[in-house]
Amino acid sequence: MVCPKAIRTAWRGAAEQMEVSIRDVINVEKLKRESFNISNEIRILAKILSKELNLKIFGFDLIKPINLEKYYIIDLNDFPSFKGIQNAEHIISNYIKNYLFKN
Repeated sequence: MVCPKAIRTAWRGAAEQMEVSIRDVINVEKLKRESFNISNEIRILAKILSKELNLKIFGFDLIKPINLEKYYIIDLNDFPSFKGIQNAEHIISNYIKNYLFKN
């Protein structure tokens, strides 16, 4: 079994060796982002990932090719960035409080 952190570390090492990164070419801060509804299928996927990876707080990125009706996971983070999520600090602190007092 390959450790996800080992994969991420190896990928980062390879990315650091590249002469040009995607951030040098595209300013991701200026990309237009569209909101979307989280489908029941994505919710089920999140529950499966949570259970199988034993993670309670995590994030994952999906892509959906224009010509297909299915999604592909392209990134999974065991403690993701919450950038762009309104009130993230309150959501996270409430989750932690509830978790601590529940156990």
